[in-house]
Amino acid sequence: MSAGRAASLVVKDLPKGVKPLLSSNQDEARLRVLSLYKAWMRQASAACKKQDLGISEETAKAKIRAEFAKNQAVQDLRVVDSLIKKGTLLLEETSLGWQVPSHVMRNFEPTARQRKTDFMSKFYRKNFA
Repeated sequence: MSAGRAASLVVKDLPKGVKPLLSSNQDEARLRVLSLYKAWMRQASAACKKQDLGISEETAKAKIRAEFAKNQAVQDLRVVDSLIKKGTLLLEETSLGWQVPSHVMRNFEPTARQRKTDFMSKFYRKNFA
């Protein structure tokens, strides 16, 4: 069997409508996201005190708010549901103390370093890195 024929057989076997993971519509997904957000906000102070993270409750809440805002533009229900599932599991691990403080603090590190964009920085990076 040729590769082209095998690929066409695989495409034919895919279901027409893919079933969402948890939510059946946007409103239900929105309610799940809001309840997860509220649960994280309630857990922020307890996690800071319980694990002695060395950050304030306001800092933790600001980070939670930023993480939810980062994924605010996601519209696909399956992606939203998978993010909800991941967030729920992370909340459970954090609240039960399964995540050690170093794992929790990893979320507070900057994700990417800002690179300088002036001429000399670009020159050094290109020629000497």
